[in-house]
Amino acid sequence: MKNTLLLLCAMWCASPGASTQTLEIAVPLKGKVDMERLQCGSFDVIRMTPEPRVFGDAESLSRLRAMGFAARVVSWNVEQDYASRLQTASRWVGTPPFGQGSMGGYYTHQEVVAAMDELRALHPNLVAPKVSLGLTLEGRDIWMWKISDNPQVSENEPAVVIDGGHHGREPITVQACVWFAKRLCEGHGVDPELTSLVDHRELYIVPLVNVDGFVHNEATHPGGGGVWRKNRRINSDGSVGVDPNRNYAFQWGLDEVGSSATPSSPYYRGTAPFSEPCAAAIKGLSTSLGARLAGYFTLHAFGSYVFIPPGYAFGATASSAVQPIYDTFASELAHLSPQYATGHSYSLLGQPANGTSLDWHYGAVNGGESVWSFAAELGSLTDGFWPSTSRIIPICEDAFAFLKHVTRITGPDPRILDFDVIDSGQSNGSWDPGEVLDVSATVSNGGVSPDTFELRIESTNPWVQVLGGPVSVGVVAAHGGTASNGSPMQVQINAATPVGAEVTFDIVVEGPLGAPSRVTVSQPAGLEAAPTLFEDFESGQGGWTVHNEISSAGDWVLAAPTGTTFANQLWNPDHDHTPAPGTHCWVTGDLGGSPGNHATHDVDGITTLISPLLDASHLFRPRLTYWRWFAVSNLGSGFLEVSLSNDGGDTWKPMEVVTLNQPQWVEVTHVLEDHLPRTSAMRIRFRAVDWPSLDILEVAIDDLSLHGFEPPMDLTVTGSPMAGSTSTVQVTAPHHPHATYLLGVARSALQGVSTGIGVVPLDEDDLFGMVPLFPSVFQDFYGVLDHQGSASAQLVIPNTPVVSGWSFIISGVTVDATPAATSIAGGVRYVIP
Repeated sequence: MKNTLLLLCAMWCASPGASTQTLEIAVPLKGKVDMERLQCGSFDVIRMTPEPRVFGDAESLSRLRAMGFAARVVSWNVEQDYASRLQTASRWVGTPPFGQGSMGGYYTHQEVVAAMDELRALHPNLVAPKVSLGLTLEGRDIWMWKISDNPQVSENEPAVVIDGGHHGREPITVQACVWFAKRLCEGHGVDPELTSLVDHRELYIVPLVNVDGFVHNEATHPGGGGVWRKNRRINSDGSVGVDPNRNYAFQWGLDEVGSSATPSSPYYRGTAPFSEPCAAAIKGLSTSLGARLAGYFTLHAFGSYVFIPPGYAFGATASSAVQPIYDTFASELAHLSPQYATGHSYSLLGQPANGTSLDWHYGAVNGGESVWSFAAELGSLTDGFWPSTSRIIPICEDAFAFLKHVTRITGPDPRILDFDVIDSGQSNGSWDPGEVLDVSATVSNGGVSPDTFELRIESTNPWVQVLGGPVSVGVVAAHGGTASNGSPMQVQINAATPVGAEVTFDIVVEGPLGAPSRVTVSQPAGLEAAPTLFEDFESGQGGWTVHNEISSAGDWVLAAPTGTTFANQLWNPDHDHTPAPGTHCWVTGDLGGSPGNHATHDVDGITTLISPLLDASHLFRPRLTYWRWFAVSNLGSGFLEVSLSNDGGDTWKPMEVVTLNQPQWVEVTHVLEDHLPRTSAMRIRFRAVDWPSLDILEVAIDDLSLHGFEPPMDLTVTGSPMAGSTSTVQVTAPHHPHATYLLGVARSALQGVSTGIGVVPLDEDDLFGMVPLFPSVFQDFYGVLDHQGSASAQLVIPNTPVVSGWSFIISGVTVDATPAATSIAGGVRYVIP
């Protein structure tokens, strides 16, 4: 009787309408042997880092503990946890708006087909009628939609295959495919880049590969949250499902780590390569395209990773001819705005995978190594398989950036590598009104095929006139070939351009088969570049200080960093960013030249690195640039907060918070006045936080610079800031002779006073309004500049102890007869001891 009840229970759990309940189990590991035991144990390991997590049931938990693992339950009902994030939506009627599908914002199978068919109806000149690539085991069509400027004609253009939904529990990948198609169609004829990509590529999109597995989740959890992974094949032992992404022929069945021969395993590879209709469908599509197939991108979830092939075994690499090109592509993808970590899957995930679509397209299509192949794990570790409804579009935008870039590189991909602008007048670097600028550029081809490129200048700026038309640079070789324009292109600056006005134009490179690329060049008129502050940290600390709020390990140190690895990935940097002979950078918890464990000296607590005072008052439009390294094992836990102060560190304003794992040197630039008005008392703060949870966090900073232009108005304060003393304020505005000037004083400049040309670094506090009331204190704070644009004012400090400890900021403007501000001075901070 007991066996009968168990059988009935098992049958009920396998029925389409049944609701399952999955445990999420944390499995701490003690070393490599534990890792191999876990990977070979037929468990559903959803991640290996920083602490392995397994999906399973009570039997899985018992088996893990019987193997000696200190397994603990993190969630008793994963499906319910996922569903709780999702917003309830009505069942399918027509095509819901994107992100408002019936499964908590996600499209059902029917809604996916309807959404793509609607794109076809709206853009029949771009989207071909859908084509069935075959039927699933349960008799459903595996649909493909082609997007191109002549979608029903096979043209001699690079072809790209994009797919999602190899695994039934990864609905964000399905959404991302639909979003990419939608963005391409809606951008055609509007966005030059998207227009060119559609016109010069053939895109084959299969939003949902594993239809049966997806529909099973839809049936068992109609509100979203189902975590069934495989397809729905009934195996010989009575278990259900084959993993379609272990069923491809390249390195199929290599070992029991990257796939499994056990039918009940979540990584079961099937009885033979391409035994599963959904894998065979992708094979049929890709092979039918022949030599035209140039790129393949498959979408998965989760982790915020982009993979290059191969990933079938630890340490596997492509051929010596191809691997460096893949490394370049990986670096480019890592620097896109989503900032996903990139590399081989075994390195980033801590586990290999063999028999995958990624590796098959790389190694087996058309004789091997002919298709540039990529994969992504969309969403962070905290997003999981069912990101919250509000995260659908942001994650799809992540995917869009990667898909667009890979679509570009599968043909010719013109880029601006470098440029040079020379003023033909005084040749002093200043773009003066009336001058002609000579513009030269070096272009490169980041794509996989050669093409003829041309350069041109475009501008809608009222102060710029483009002289002459496009210039050809000839044929540029693939994979990084370069060329330059022989004679310079030219633009002329309007003679009536006000000094300090922004002069802007775009340098554009394009080819017959490549999407255009552009660089915006911008500089204030009539102003020379000012000397820059540059710190490569090769000559000691230079006034930088370390403060540790909470710390048991991993404090900031200035050192030649010692590399450490974690999950086969470089974690602590093994080199600074400064070119040789540079060696030093600021790094958290360096090992001091001795090899050690990645977790021994990483950040455990809160450690802060603070700069010395940086004077930005004498810079116009100052920019701060630095290089950072950021590696974190648990996304959303440890982070780096970069903050700015303009009052010497009394108050701080965050500029960026870094959370995404990116263990490589990345350049970051901030326009200071996007965050705070510029003063003579700027500081920057790097705050590494791994608290209260202790994960693995490593941060490094190197090569910091502060740069800008000579200001159109400047203040210099001389004299001792003592009670009873007098300080002189020298006003210099050489571009505004005989102009009226006004100076002001305020206790702070956190908001500033907005004008038509920018922000005056003075807050409207009690001191600000006192200037005209106390001429004995603020002498000549209002007046007219002489013929050289100069004036002098005085600040008479009362001889009273009351003023001791006061700090305030002096700034000012020049005005015209309107009156309207024509220039602004940076704020000079003044502290009375």
